[in-house]
Amino acid sequence: MCASSSYFGSTAGPSQGATRIETDPIVVTPDPSEGRTRHGLEELEAIYAAAPIGLAVISADGRFERVNERLASINGLPVSAHLGRSLREVLPQVADFFEGILHRVVETGEPVLNLEVEGETWAQPGTKRAWMEHWLPHKDVAGKIVGVNVVVEEITERKAAEAALRQLTETLEQRVAERTAELEATSAELARLASVAENSPDFIGICDLNFQTVYVNPAGRRLVGIQSDEELKKRTPHDYFIPQERGRVEQEVFPAVLRDGHWVGELTFRHFRTEECIPVLYDVFRIDDPSTSRLLKKP
Repeated sequence: MCASSSYFGSTAGPSQGATRIETDPIVVTPDPSEGRTRHGLEELEAIYAAAPIGLAVISADGRFERVNERLASINGLPVSAHLGRSLREVLPQVADFFEGILHRVVETGEPVLNLEVEGETWAQPGTKRAWMEHWLPHKDVAGKIVGVNVVVEEITERKAAEAALRQLTETLEQRVAERTAELEATSAELARLASVAENSPDFIGICDLNFQTVYVNPAGRRLVGIQSDEELKKRTPHDYFIPQERGRVEQEVFPAVLRDGHWVGELTFRHFRTEECIPVLYDVFRIDDPSTSRLLKKP
């Protein structure tokens, strides 16, 4: 704005007339800081409107001065129900706690970060929710703390996922511990059985379904004259019997074991070194899968 001149009427009498006063043009220049301030406020409003997290400014005496839609939605009340109202009016259930945080930040000037809060809101009464909050000092242009800036992120789903993951981990750890205990018990049982077999005075042997000898205990090796592991691997179950009984073993004994699970009867072994005939009571049984009680399949 600018003005070229002005006229002022005199209070003196008519004989004195009027006085004309010439003035210089007055130019009014806008303060650049006002534009920056207005632009800053517009940016702040845009951030408040678009932020996916809750934002608020709370005065030192605990009243909402600014709040965005996200935080209002979290609290279950419109923005208008927050502005100018106290924490106790808006959030009576947790007012004591939040007022303590507010006073702490205002008095110390130190922010309170990564604050996990759990509770209920007007939006979802009876439903437990969780939030991560940050309370930071809010200062005026002189640097005086006049309130707090609050940032609120809902972490209910994340907490639920973490709890589910912990539960799954605990369940898996428990199952692993149980399975380990079972395996240790099985290992101990096998060790005891192995000790019995190794020290038994009777012939004890194992073959697979391909009729390959897997194991013969020391007493059994002495009985038939087996002197090495290499020799043991070359012998099939049929080789232990005298030639005259091998047909019976193949046609009667082994089929009965596979079919019925057990066979017992008198047969004759032979000594691999001396060809001596060794009468035995042959008691043979099938080894089934303990989980199915069925015959183990061939590998």
